[in-house]
Amino acid sequence: MSKQGILLSIAQDQQGSAPTIVTRQNPLPITEYETDIARKKVDGAYAVSIFGSMNVEAGVETIVSEQGMPPTMTVPDSVQLVISSSEVGDIGQVRIVYLDGNLNSQTETITLTGLTPVLSVATDVRALNDAYRVDQASSGTITISGGGSTRAIIPEGATRFNSTLQRVPSGKRMLITGFVVGSISGSAAARVLMKLETTDINGDTIFQDVGVFIPISGVSTQDNSLSTANFTPIRIGSGEWVSVTAFSDKAATVTASIFGWIENDD
Repeated sequence: MSKQGILLSIAQDQQGSAPTIVTRQNPLPITEYETDIARKKVDGAYAVSIFGSMNVEAGVETIVSEQGMPPTMTVPDSVQLVISSSEVGDIGQVRIVYLDGNLNSQTETITLTGLTPVLSVATDVRALNDAYRVDQASSGTITISGGGSTRAIIPEGATRFNSTLQRVPSGKRMLITGFVVGSISGSAAARVLMKLETTDINGDTIFQDVGVFIPISGVSTQDNSLSTANFTPIRIGSGEWVSVTAFSDKAATVTASIFGWIENDD
């Protein structure tokens, strides 16, 4: 959808010409709009790049996400998170990016106390969209749990929890412009079907709180990687989930990335 108002194109500004007046009849070209988002020149919009990786078992379809992530939705109900490290001397900090009880995006920085679990201040976490170290790579395995399930793991020596499972914040929409997938299995020559999936179906919100995913695109890999990009942006509505899933006929290591942007859902 075109944006209304006055936007200054970077290229035009460098050439010294006047700002572009953007209307529905005179929309900004999509490539220029994306560039302005990446340069943080569009209010309420920001670029997204989502990455997940994991070792998949043969014959099991799962969301591409770091070990320990349930192969379903993250937190369907509001819960408090419990964070701990496997290293007794780990007193670093972990930052979580989550959606609260109203599905608004929030951040919280938590100081670890080694083996002793620490509770998040937030008690209304409904989705964990990101978790990462803010000081150094993890000296132990960091486990984030809540509601009786492990929600995220940052492996020893890693900085971030890598997962393709994301939920769109309230009042926002996600526009997906591309995704990249890959698989390796060595001599096993595993054949992997990887699908871009979402709970959004024709703008209907019936699936967003029950974890039913609908595939909207898919590719097959066999010890290679594939990229799809430059298609008409795929819209994922407010409160909806998006992920990449993998199904392999043999054990394999897979990676997946989703690219696009999030903007105000006006």
